[in-house]
Amino acid sequence: MRLPQMVPLFLATLLFLAACSTTTQESDSCGDNVIDVGEECDGEALGGVNCVGLGYYGGVVSCNSACVLDISQCVAEGRCGDNILHGEHNEECDGASMNGAKCEDLGYSGGAMTCTQTCSLDFSGCESDCDRDAIYYDSRDTSCAPDHYCGRTDDSSAIVCLDETSRDNIEFYQACEGDDCRQGAICTSFAENPRCLPLCNLTNHNYCPGDASCMLQRKDGESYAQVCMPTSICDPVANTGCYLLDSCYYIEQIHKTKCISLGFTDLSLEPHVGEECDPDDENHVSCVPGAMCVRAFAPLMPSFCRALCYYPNADLCEAGETCISAGVPGLGYCVVQ
Repeated sequence: MRLPQMVPLFLATLLFLAACSTTTQESDSCGDNVIDVGEECDGEALGGVNCVGLGYYGGVVSCNSACVLDISQCVAEGRCGDNILHGEHNEECDGASMNGAKCEDLGYSGGAMTCTQTCSLDFSGCESDCDRDAIYYDSRDTSCAPDHYCGRTDDSSAIVCLDETSRDNIEFYQACEGDDCRQGAICTSFAENPRCLPLCNLTNHNYCPGDASCMLQRKDGESYAQVCMPTSICDPVANTGCYLLDSCYYIEQIHKTKCISLGFTDLSLEPHVGEECDPDDENHVSCVPGAMCVRAFAPLMPSFCRALCYYPNADLCEAGETCISAGVPGLGYCVVQ
């Protein structure tokens, strides 16, 4: 009859033994392939950690006898940022390791080249002797290294030495996309199809290669550079570049110039400069050649034909008029100041 009195003592003993067992498991758990609190790893249990995930190029992560990750094999493979050049992994540089690259070797006159966080060369600190007079097609520039020339970068108006071997070097007056024209030319969409037009100016670079004239003005940074316009390209100001019965018009809706066939249309019946016109004419022939229909700024107000000009040059405008941009490089229309 004394058995029930022993039950509490028996349960207390079991709880004590269980507690002792748990304490022993926590203190002696390294090596059981289970990552416990305070362990980075345990045997083959690495917690998903690998060398590539840590930013290294390769190697194998292991776990030492103290349940601490061993990344020595990762370090041996290297990574971007360890100040060791790994050319086999396409590093151009790594920290202070520049592989001997200098601004002067790449066509610049001086400055400091640096290395980016992705281990590629940063030329932004390089300096050049290039000036704006060296960007023209007939410039005889000697401030750049061989196979380099003075020009604009694709995303900047700065004049720097460019590597001509890394560009397509599309010839003058040929179709283009982007800024891959040869030295001294710029890809402009003034014509219906963008072409590489040579840069020129009327002061000291006014001769144009081929059958072309230095006439259209293209904004280049904070100033304007003119380009050579061949007679084979449609020019709406001079009405050249089209077949006999065609005329060159500026199509405002698409911001391009285009040859439009007029057949035997009596141009004397078309609106002349200063006369009312229809800017929504379906044939885009709302004024005589050499003019464009300028849409009124306010609803219900009439639109008028305005003479075209080579923006921002107002030489073709009447006295007291200025040349306003028509929305395409180099082209404008005359309005009273």
